[in-house]
Amino acid sequence: MNRCIERFPGIYYNEEQPRFWLANGQKFYNKFQALDNAHSTGVSFHCNDDEYENVPRQEYNLKKLFKQRAKQLREKFDYIRIWYSGGKDSLTIIDSFLEAGCKIDEIATIYTSPTGNEYSLCDIEYTVADYDLESRGLSRTKYKSTLETYKKMYVDIEDFFYKISNGEMWLRSSRQNAVYTLWPETLSQTKNGMMVAEITGDQRPYVYKKDGKIWFYFLDTVLSHIGSPNTEDFYVTPDMPELMVAQAQGLSEYLDSITTSAAEWNKLASMPKIQDKNILKEFANSYGRNMPTHDILQTNIFGKLINDVEYSNYKHQSAAGELQSSDQGKIILDHFNQQILKMHNKYNFDNYVNPVGCYSKFHSLNSLQFASKQDIMS
Repeated sequence: MNRCIERFPGIYYNEEQPRFWLANGQKFYNKFQALDNAHSTGVSFHCNDDEYENVPRQEYNLKKLFKQRAKQLREKFDYIRIWYSGGKDSLTIIDSFLEAGCKIDEIATIYTSPTGNEYSLCDIEYTVADYDLESRGLSRTKYKSTLETYKKMYVDIEDFFYKISNGEMWLRSSRQNAVYTLWPETLSQTKNGMMVAEITGDQRPYVYKKDGKIWFYFLDTVLSHIGSPNTEDFYVTPDMPELMVAQAQGLSEYLDSITTSAAEWNKLASMPKIQDKNILKEFANSYGRNMPTHDILQTNIFGKLINDVEYSNYKHQSAAGELQSSDQGKIILDHFNQQILKMHNKYNFDNYVNPVGCYSKFHSLNSLQFASKQDIMS
């Protein structure tokens, strides 16, 4: 039994969860373990395969499904904590709960400011997110990443990775915020016997067009909170597989409406970041996302208007940049970089830390068929 479960019996973790990596003929629920056992076989990623292979291919009402998903989660759990970045994915989750008339117990943000600022230079999106919450009569809890939390993660990085791969510590996101370890107060509801849902959702539909057929798929680097205890992905779930089918349908219809070129279609579909704000809004709306205010209008930050250029400059100041601004931060960052290099050499896991990662099966949007990446993209 997993050690995390032994310490906190209220935490649920499905040993038969339908997301896993396959290496050397074995299932793994942790990518580090899969890489350790891959040998010459390589690693493949699987995400709700059976569910997506069997869900009916029909027209769905996406907004209706969003509300049904909110109700499904509310009925299942005692405590709903939505992890809110200020972006379109988490804002749409919040709106889905509101539109469904479902209570949200907590809206939470990990607020990255290593030097202890009251605002986050590396996450302006987080900083301005209060506007959209306040306009809905809501507020949030801020769990701050300070020098101390960075020290826990970065100075003891080898121990950190070891604990992750052995189930003693869990990641919530690609930022490697082990929430229950760094902010133990988030465990209080679980310790009191409540069923808690840590709700995330940063997976947009990925689609690919070949010979007139459309396929959807997943990347493990995007679904980076796989295996975290109590975590419920709002958009990618075996409990409602039609939700991803509906999102892929909406995005595909939008792409069909703006181009007849398969190459251009696939280029737009695979872009990790769309810079044109007009296209971004239409693109995101096609799969049901509500745009936050800062992605539509000029935003009032710290009492002054920030235009697009200035906003971009603010947004791209990294946590590493803030760490570099203090002597202690420089020491922490230097140690982290040295240990990351060692991890690279050990695992040769470039596909883990770059935006590509491992592909899942490709599922047909037109029929109950599936294929491999090699079959579709070759």
